Amino acid sequence: MAETQATHTPERIFASVLDAAEMLSVSRGTVYNLMKDGLLDYRKIGARRVVPIAALHDYAKRLERVGLEGHTKRSQGHPEARPVQNQHPKNAAGRVLGQKNA
Repeated sequence: MAETQATHTPERIFASVLDAAEMLSVSRGTVYNLMKDGLLDYRKIGARRVVPIAALHDYAKRLERVGLEGHTKRSQGHPEARPVQNQHPKNAAGRVLGQKNA
């Protein structure tokens, strides 16, 4: 009998934006918007953005609590759809500094 050698595949810590989009069943653009809005945590490694696998699980859990439309309710003050981290400095009125008003 031939002995088979088990190979160990390390568990992934980060996902590319494309992989994150596939895991969430959304487009790459949606993932970039979620990151920009602070709803999906990410890291920059060089010029590349990667999403921690744990952040994908956290985002999915938040969606389960608020429903699939919950990620769009941030502008309406929905408590479960708030940004995961404060990535941008804000002024006293709570507006992101350097951002144009729409």
